[in-house]
Amino acid sequence: MKIRLKFYVSILTIALTVFSFAVNNFAKAAVKFGDVPTDDVLASATSNYSGTGLSRNNFAAIIFPPTWAEVTGADTNYTPSPMTVGRADVSTSNGSQLWADGVVSSSYKYVRAHWSAGVGMWQLDSAGLGANISFHNAVLSNTASNLVAAEMARLYKSSSATTGAGKRAAAWKPWYGCGSSGSKCETIYNSIYSSSKDIISITRDTSVARGGGLVSRSCYNVAAPSVTWSCYKYDPSVVQGHQGSWYYSPYNGSSSLQPVPLPFYIYWRADRYGNKTEYRHWLTADTGYDTSKWAARSYGTNARSSVNWYSNSQLGTGW
Repeated sequence: MKIRLKFYVSILTIALTVFSFAVNNFAKAAVKFGDVPTDDVLASATSNYSGTGLSRNNFAAIIFPPTWAEVTGADTNYTPSPMTVGRADVSTSNGSQLWADGVVSSSYKYVRAHWSAGVGMWQLDSAGLGANISFHNAVLSNTASNLVAAEMARLYKSSSATTGAGKRAAAWKPWYGCGSSGSKCETIYNSIYSSSKDIISITRDTSVARGGGLVSRSCYNVAAPSVTWSCYKYDPSVVQGHQGSWYYSPYNGSSSLQPVPLPFYIYWRADRYGNKTEYRHWLTADTGYDTSKWAARSYGTNARSSVNWYSNSQLGTGW
């Protein structure tokens, strides 16, 4: 498994098991994608295909392929999990701040309080397209697909290519998993889309929801419990969709593998000037650590060098 950064995303290359799924106005096929996530991709295509010269379904068929290319090793028989996190971004020279307290060591006592950079089915990364969103927006298929669709539409329309294949390659260029000149994503595209019938052939996987297991919560500061705000909890033990590409031992990581983060809470806040900050909290009730850990990243920055780590979180949570 190898991850590389392109201009907008980090790639998680992996190996997986087989599934299949069906969509509104789609034909059946031995290809699987989440049920609600499918609706989200279609909605994002509807909102962004104008000006591309393509039908809604044709443009949607361009949005789908990178999910398999990035998180299933381009095997369309697996259901991409919205909760996928990258595990091979282990460069100590370009990623120490992803590790708890900046300590790059699988034996560090808080090692699984780990800040993952590549997130979700499209592996959105703070080094590029994911710079101005929080973890939960990269996981949730509605916000993630809309961000991806808007960028793909921009790249497709601005491409100087004179063929559809060339324009698709331009739309997929940020995703390393799509392969040289978008070849892997082109293969996937051709396997799921019929241009003559304007039909996408996939089968809905009803076991995979929009967040793939991510759940909404209410958060507050323990010093002021009456003031609450929306947050999300990430717990890899309840992941939906395929997890064999990233959720496996050694969970603490190694010289070639990032740790799998223990459950944590996510939210973002804006200061009075409108500057946004993403927060992730690992509470002792979930980690078993002797202290809670939390970390913060300013929007627009690369987490590998910008995450700040702290102890003794004052975060409280509820339903």
